[in-house]
Amino acid sequence: MADTMQTIAAALAQLPLNTSGAIGPQDVRDIVETLRVRGGSMYVSTAIETVISTIDTPTKALGTTTLVTPAYDFTMPADNRMRYDGVADVLATVQCGISITAAANSQDTTMHIAKNGTVITSSAAQRKIGTGADVGRAAVGAQLVLTTNDYVEVWLENNTGTANITVENLTMNILAFAV
Repeated sequence: MADTMQTIAAALAQLPLNTSGAIGPQDVRDIVETLRVRGGSMYVSTAIETVISTIDTPTKALGTTTLVTPAYDFTMPADNRMRYDGVADVLATVQCGISITAAANSQDTTMHIAKNGTVITSSAAQRKIGTGADVGRAAVGAQLVLTTNDYVEVWLENNTGTANITVENLTMNILAFAV
């Protein structure tokens, strides 16, 4: 029989004092599977300029990304997209380190975490790029509940103008736990 991830409440419900011997080997395996940490990591392997067409409007960051293996219940079906493939909801901590440049000088930029294409406002991190070649580094993060097929991405915006932004380096790490 396949081991099954469950909610924490369902796993705990299987752990009475077991005076009747009702807890079997499969129950124990299911509990271990439920408590296993899930997670994954990706990084930018080829920088690509992100076209900024409208000021103050978040845009999905471009760049070729590589999934770091092993990844547990996370896949990367597209560049800059980590998808949760598990069966039960998880609480995920998402952390990103991002280095960017801009196509113009003195650009105020904001980086965000997005879930399913929607920017998480509380994840915003701002960075002013003094000269276009200045590699500015920032960290962004968020804590999210993910269900099967939810995905996480990095989005960028230029708050000064429409100068394009390039992600020179990016590392996204996700750790997730059953809820």
